Amino acid sequence: MDINLEHRQRVTQMMRAYRESQVLIACAELAVFETLGRGPKTATEVAEDIGVDAPALARLMNAAVAVGLLEKDGDAYCTSPVGL
Repeated sequence: MDINLEHRQRVTQMMRAYRESQVLIACAELAVFETLGRGPKTATEVAEDIGVDAPALARLMNAAVAVGLLEKDGDAYCTSPVGL
């Protein structure tokens, strides 16, 4: 394997890990997992429960879906086995 390619892949892996950890930390600090532990809710419902901006929270929750921390069915989110 090309050494430069190997280094680029490693750097890319580190960047992804950082982004994923930031999504995890933000969800934990905002009590998203705790709120969804009581059952599926829309982003608007969660935002009202925790007192944050609904569109911004929806973006965070969609990022959490993308990394496997949450699951989404229609407009409702719930914790995934990873996000428990």
